[in-house]
Amino acid sequence: MKIIKIIFFLTLLVFFVNSQVDPDVLANITQLIHNHGYPCTNHKVTTEDGYILQVQHVPYGRNNASRTQDPKPVVYLQHGLLDSSFTWFLNEPNEALGYILADYGFDVWAGNVRGNTMGLEHIKWTTNDVQFWNFSYDEMIQYDLPAIVDFILEETGSSEIYYVGHSQGGGMGLGALSIFPKYQEIFKSVALLAPATYENHQQCFLLSLLADMEQKYFFDFFGEKDFMPETWWIELVANTFCAADPIVCEDIILLIVGADTGNLNESRLPVFLSHTPAGSSTKNINHYLQLIRTNKWQMYDYGTDGNMVKYGQSTPPEYPVENVLNPPIGFFFGSKDLLVTQKDWEQTLARLSPDLQWTEYTVPDYDHLDYVWGVNAHTLLYPQVIQHLVSNTRK
Repeated sequence: MKIIKIIFFLTLLVFFVNSQVDPDVLANITQLIHNHGYPCTNHKVTTEDGYILQVQHVPYGRNNASRTQDPKPVVYLQHGLLDSSFTWFLNEPNEALGYILADYGFDVWAGNVRGNTMGLEHIKWTTNDVQFWNFSYDEMIQYDLPAIVDFILEETGSSEIYYVGHSQGGGMGLGALSIFPKYQEIFKSVALLAPATYENHQQCFLLSLLADMEQKYFFDFFGEKDFMPETWWIELVANTFCAADPIVCEDIILLIVGADTGNLNESRLPVFLSHTPAGSSTKNINHYLQLIRTNKWQMYDYGTDGNMVKYGQSTPPEYPVENVLNPPIGFFFGSKDLLVTQKDWEQTLARLSPDLQWTEYTVPDYDHLDYVWGVNAHTLLYPQVIQHLVSNTRK
């Protein structure tokens, strides 16, 4: 058996050495952005509870007009579940939203969350400590987003920010607006790309399988630390099998997020999979499984006794989305999205205040990854996103 393993890995090594690897596969995020002719600096932000998150800043685009414009409107991009700030820059410059916004004239900031590849530091704990991984979506809303927003405001001197969030990042933005009224004054306009809130009707095979497990068995099987971190084997798959046969990459993406890869640039699949998935905590994944089971957009459920200690009530509170009165929000949904389905997003929209200015955009034939990786997003989606941001602003 040991001989078979050695032969297998030697075969992969030979294949890897002889294959032509896109430099973006092996690049860190600042290198990747620099590879395409854009400026980028990396910053570290410490949250109130001690997590250290990396934030990237692209102050202007490749054209002179965007470089000399001053002051620039500030936009904060927040990625989705198991993703990272890489996602806004993985496509070619004319196709990736991070580059497009910089070229348009925005001062672009891309955030990360605790537990992904750019959120693995803490002032007290290491990733070997189970305490490090004791977080879910709630802490990202309560600590990560506020820390990043405060940092951006301080660095730019601006008093307002445009916000774009995908999937979990969309839910983070809406959740923060619902429990922290001050962000209704700070966010000038918001675009939410398939915001993850209600999840009961999602159709992803992997999540459905996990949701059928009892919570105890889920933690027994996956442990109480990290879930799907970016590891050497992900890079190996991206560098070898994806380069040889994109169908392998497509199958991996289909398994993880239930996404149809027909709208993705096959030549970029090795780049996508070398940086994604970027990891999270098993507790955060369990939070999503709870949302699937309960058909509520609520905070983490610690059980009756735990909820009494945490929340002062026997059940977890729901996010009070009806409290959001500002700023104008654009909700972008895909007709083929298996993770944020029409039945789920309609529940979110039904709870919005009649005093909130909001617009629903449905993107034909779009699934969950097309918002960030779609080869035609630069023509079909991003012009609508930019138009919404600049035309629908807080009064």
